[in-house]
Amino acid sequence: MTEKSWVHYLCFDAYFEDALMKYRASTGLGATYALFNLLNEKLYELGFMDETGYQYHKERYGLPLVDEFEKQLKMRDQSARLEIQQKRLEIEKLTKQLTNVFSQWSNMKAEARNYYLNLAKEHSDLPIAQKILKAVSNE
Repeated sequence: MTEKSWVHYLCFDAYFEDALMKYRASTGLGATYALFNLLNEKLYELGFMDETGYQYHKERYGLPLVDEFEKQLKMRDQSARLEIQQKRLEIEKLTKQLTNVFSQWSNMKAEARNYYLNLAKEHSDLPIAQKILKAVSNE
């Protein structure tokens, strides 16, 4: 089934408007989702919509505004946590690498020293990088 967009302008009288506001308040749905949700329920109840379509639209239009907002916040929070975790792993890996380099510094070739010196300069906020930079400046 393909999705089609149809635009309908609905003008409600005071009775419909009042009832719709009460329904929105009880469900936490926005105006459009409230209408779609009511339409979905009624079409299914009357047998004009099958179970698959009903469940699809119930999941799509039955989510209250607060839940949708919280869902978006959780997604952002998860991605931020993942980003922090990846950065932490990167820092741990780099710290371990530079620690090993520091312990082997005197045995390293000049080319390798230059590479790791530049790496230490790029990550000068790390304590081990500061230690390497200090040791090099004292040579």
